[in-house]
Amino acid sequence: VQSAEDDASRRELADARNKAEALLYTSERALAEFGEVLSEAEREMLESDLAECRQMVEEGTLEEVLAAVERLEMSAQRIGEIISAQADLDDELSDDDS
Repeated sequence: VQSAEDDASRRELADARNKAEALLYTSERALAEFGEVLSEAEREMLESDLAECRQMVEEGTLEEVLAAVERLEMSAQRIGEIISAQADLDDELSDDDS
């Protein structure tokens, strides 16, 4: 029974780490591609969340990994909203030029 519980715990941690790594990848790409539209404070916040998540993937417990993923997801969502708003503004400006 203990072995099955250990296996389940290891599987949960592996799943959380995989989710974190996927989120790290997409967030890092978004930062590289759209970082110039972010303020310095927004960039620093995202970079901090990325570094923390990366560290938790390497050495964190399940709870630490999940908490880091949640923080990075919130940061990524805010950054996505900023990028989307910037794209909408750019579209409006280009429509005005037509």
